[in-house]
Order: sequence, then structure tokens, then C-alpha cells
Amino acid sequence: MAALISNKVKVSGNVVAVVSGGNIDMSMLFRVISKALALEGRIVKISGLLPDRPGMLGKVTTTLGELGVNVLDVFHERFDPTITPGYAEVSFIVELPPEEDAAGKVINRLRELGFNFNIEKP
Repeated sequence: MAALISNKVKVSGNVVAVVSGGNIDMSMLFRVISKALALEGRIVKISGLLPDRPGMLGKVTTTLGELGVNVLDVFHERFDPTITPGYAEVSFIVELPPEEDAAGKVINRLRELGFNFNIEKP
């Protein structure tokens, strides 16, 4: 653009200068992409109660993996006094696969396995 404005480049006919923002900070680019995926419903929060026993968290994460779900973050709370003793509240931030009603398929499969999870946008 600068070369065109300062006549450092000889051109004839129509010219188009592409201004791309190629110098965007990588962490900002990540945030922009994450927000866009959340707006599209591809990044969601899945929350529910699990029995606080060995293997329960693994069973859920294995199921998510089998469904093509990418786990981005996990929050595991068992010490909150409002949670029923013997249970843990678990929330996952996940990226769903790009298929129709992926969220519904995930929730239905978890419920088939006896887990009561809900989906919300993060």
C-alpha cells in the first residue's frame, strides 16, 4: 500500500491492495476464533453431577472422545457444601464436532449411560 501511494511501484490498469491484518497477535487470534466457535454453538459448557467414585470422570471423558468431542477444560468441584455428599459437580468446556445436532447427541449418549448433564454456552 505504501509503495503504491508513494509511486515506488509502476502499475498500469486497475490495482487492488490487500490489507490483511497479518500482524495480529496470536493470542488475540485464538480469542477471536474461540468466540466465533462459541457463537456457532461449537464450543459449549457441559455440566452435571457425577458419583464421586474412581472411574466416573474417565467414563464421561471416554464417551466424549468416542463422540468426537474435544475437551478444552475441566472443572471438578466436590467440596461445595451445596453438593450432595458422594457426588462431584463437573463442568467441561468442549469443542463439538461440526455435525448437525452434535450437542443433542452428546447429551443423549451421556443420559443413556445414566449421567444427567446439561449444555450451555460458555
